[in-house]
Amino acid sequence: MPGRRRVRVLVGVLVFIVVVVLYTRKSEVETYGEYVTEKVVGGGSVLRPKPVAQEPAAQWTASMSVPSELRLEETTRYKPVAAPESTIRRTTQATSASVQQASRMASSSPAMETLYQLPPITADDELVYEIGEGRIDNEEAVQSTTSAIHWTQQTEHFPISTTTQLPTGSSKPFPRIQYAGKDAGKADVERLAIIKEAAQHAWNGYRDAAFGMDEVKPISGGYNNPFNGWGATLVDSLDTLWIMGMKEEFEEALEHVRNIDFTTSIRSDIPLFETTIRYIGGLIGAYDISGAKYRILLDKAVELAEVLYSAFDTPNRMPQTYYRWKPAFASQPHRATNRVVMAELGSLSLEFTRLAQLTGEPKYYDAVARIIDAFDEWQNNTRLPGMWPTTVDASGCAKPAQIAYSSPATQQLVPGGDGQKMEAGAPVRGAAGPNLVTSINTNADREQHAAAQAKLDKQTAKKEVEDSRPPEDVCIPQGLASSSKRAVETFTLGGQSDSTYEYLPKQHMLLGGLIDQYKNMYIASADTVINNLLFRPMTPANLDILLSGALKVSINTTTGEYIHHLIPEGEHLTCFAGGMFALGGKLFDRPEDVEIGRRLTDGCVWAYESTTTGIMPEIFTAMKCEGSWDEECKWNQTAYWHELDPWEETRTRVVPVAHVVSSTSRGASSTAVATAILPTSASVEDWRAEETQMTSSDSVQALRTAAVEGATRVIQKVAVSADEFDELARLPAGMTKLRDRRYILRPEAIESVFYLYRITGSQHYRDVGWSMFTAISEHSLAGYGNAAIDDVTKMAPELKDTMESFWLAETLKYFWLLFEDAGVGSLDEYSYNTEAHPFRRGKYDFVGE
Repeated sequence: MPGRRRVRVLVGVLVFIVVVVLYTRKSEVETYGEYVTEKVVGGGSVLRPKPVAQEPAAQWTASMSVPSELRLEETTRYKPVAAPESTIRRTTQATSASVQQASRMASSSPAMETLYQLPPITADDELVYEIGEGRIDNEEAVQSTTSAIHWTQQTEHFPISTTTQLPTGSSKPFPRIQYAGKDAGKADVERLAIIKEAAQHAWNGYRDAAFGMDEVKPISGGYNNPFNGWGATLVDSLDTLWIMGMKEEFEEALEHVRNIDFTTSIRSDIPLFETTIRYIGGLIGAYDISGAKYRILLDKAVELAEVLYSAFDTPNRMPQTYYRWKPAFASQPHRATNRVVMAELGSLSLEFTRLAQLTGEPKYYDAVARIIDAFDEWQNNTRLPGMWPTTVDASGCAKPAQIAYSSPATQQLVPGGDGQKMEAGAPVRGAAGPNLVTSINTNADREQHAAAQAKLDKQTAKKEVEDSRPPEDVCIPQGLASSSKRAVETFTLGGQSDSTYEYLPKQHMLLGGLIDQYKNMYIASADTVINNLLFRPMTPANLDILLSGALKVSINTTTGEYIHHLIPEGEHLTCFAGGMFALGGKLFDRPEDVEIGRRLTDGCVWAYESTTTGIMPEIFTAMKCEGSWDEECKWNQTAYWHELDPWEETRTRVVPVAHVVSSTSRGASSTAVATAILPTSASVEDWRAEETQMTSSDSVQALRTAAVEGATRVIQKVAVSADEFDELARLPAGMTKLRDRRYILRPEAIESVFYLYRITGSQHYRDVGWSMFTAISEHSLAGYGNAAIDDVTKMAPELKDTMESFWLAETLKYFWLLFEDAGVGSLDEYSYNTEAHPFRRGKYDFVGE
């Protein structure tokens, strides 16, 4: 018996070994030296480093103040090692045509003769590269300790041969922009004191609870680091502290600025646009406004700009808008993506141009001039000539090959530059050179890679035999273009577009009017907005106001014709447009634009005054007047009813007596009708007892009549929840839907109010500005600053525990400037003159002679 048992055990072990061998043979995974070749579906091999044991995150942490000489040793001195001979020999034995092709390239390309030994793989390096986010509010993701890895300068893969120089010469004279009336512009000392008190409260809350972090949590007293953890609020608010005479606070903040290390971050990527406007803009804005007294501000701006400049190292010099700064990724060649947010690409010019002027380093100007040239070239060839869609293909390739997977926002590797195949995915680990395969992470990736590789093999073979045309996977150079040939595109002055247009007239002034490019681009875009996006909203008071909507442009696939559809929406981000049109009208002698700017600004003032809180919602749709925006428009209650509920006739009837619940909204009386088939004497409790009888969607559609003054309709067979009814009852008259009811302390509306006051001298704008300030202060005040609110139509809105940097950096500053003395050198050494050119919204704006 014992002998039989030993035999059975021995047989079992042998069977197990055979199974293991067969399974291993089937997977065809072999190890050579420091690398692993893995057979993938459809043939071909992926060269990858051996997996490295992951160290605990805590072991990767270190102080942000690591000496630069140590950083250089630990992060970027990668030692080239000879490719193991067995690796190349065994790879060339594969039967796949793609592998044979790669082998031929390896033998002919010097770049393929060495493999680069990269640092150990960290969790950050293995992230899927998806579309970036400007702010990341996931505390677990951003509030970790600082990475031990530091950015260092890499050798450029796509260096430029010539550098665009700043225009030279004396600045051209500009027309007077600020109102010249003798009684205009006197400081309102009492209101200034209150505004300064609000700024001190917000700053003290930040200083006590979150000093050096990006943002304070104004309710809990915690902090958040959505913008790389470099102290966004502190840096962005420096010029506000100076302008308001908070010099002690400025000096204290300046000491922290000295210790910021921009070469490392708690985020794996750097959002180029957000970092430029908050940090570069904050630093050089404070440097300028303080009279260039603090060199450290300029030095730190240069330190950060050097990091950001590396994002422009692409074949067409369009930047990676979410720059993966760690050397393992940054050392590889990349392209910009084929789905870039237009404003994130087009809103870098002012900060980089001003930095070039201050430092005398033209490469900063060259970087943004190339972007503007690309926008200029494309401007009159979009679906809506004069404007650009909110999403842009900046890859530079008419047919970008995305082999690993087709995620539209993946940063695409470009092993050989223009004319070479582009491969999307995580950093190449193993070698550099054209057509080398990137890491393949999932079965879906392998299948897509195999299909793409088979397609390339077929095309290559055909070309070698009979065809001289380039294969589809080769990059065909192009400028900026649409991200999709068939999808609907959006053209707007709102989110994802706004500051690209805003910067055009300001850049013209910053360059002293020495080139006409920005002037011409502004005029072309302004004319397109006027002819296609402006509309007059219908209001009960028949106000002479304008809003700028969003134009959706689709394509008739049969005829190829463009189909335009205007969404009559108002957006808080779009409220900058009033100031832009007024400024552009003065600057370029277009008086009609000044009037348009006034009406656009008054449109945002109306949106503020219409709600229960006196604060404008983030996004709403409005009742659009029929006809052109410059035609007279009268309130039509029947048409408004129909816009709210176009199907009302199919489910309503008018009765002489109804149970009515009244709700009065700010600025207009609204009578809301409770919906239920109940006796006239029924109570609200009786009505609520019936609310579960019908679906919510039916209720919402039917009860949009609730906001109309004088409504006496009873909706049959419909019941809604109390919350849904309350929301409908609070809908301001003239608005048809509130897409986003929040207010997050945005500055755009008061920005335009400030511009219109300085340009027209009308006391009206100081009055409405003060109403805006008091409404915001009343509803957003929190223990550590001011907080965003959830719903501007509530009597007592709920506070959200966020205070973005622009509350101090822009919103409060525009309130201050509105009531400051508009004379020269009058208050806290702050003045407007020809030397104070604007370079960023919220920093300082040229409104003087």
